[in-house]
Amino acid sequence: MADFATAEQWPSAALRYAYYVPIALVGRLLGMARLHGLHDYAHLFRETEIELIGRRDIGPTWGPALFSVWVGRKP
Repeated sequence: MADFATAEQWPSAALRYAYYVPIALVGRLLGMARLHGLHDYAHLFRETEIELIGRRDIGPTWGPALFSVWVGRKP
């Protein structure tokens, strides 16, 4: 699965939200998605007992990850 990266700590959290909110609002206005907070996939994987196979954060080399790609397997 791939989604916006979770916000962890200041100032990375502020940069992620500044990136996320306008995109989320446009998606909502176009009827493509509901507004929601950033999901915590680490918690979701643990809660549903999905084994994490790999994770890749995507973003600028000088800043925080903007997207995260998670690959998991249900045993």
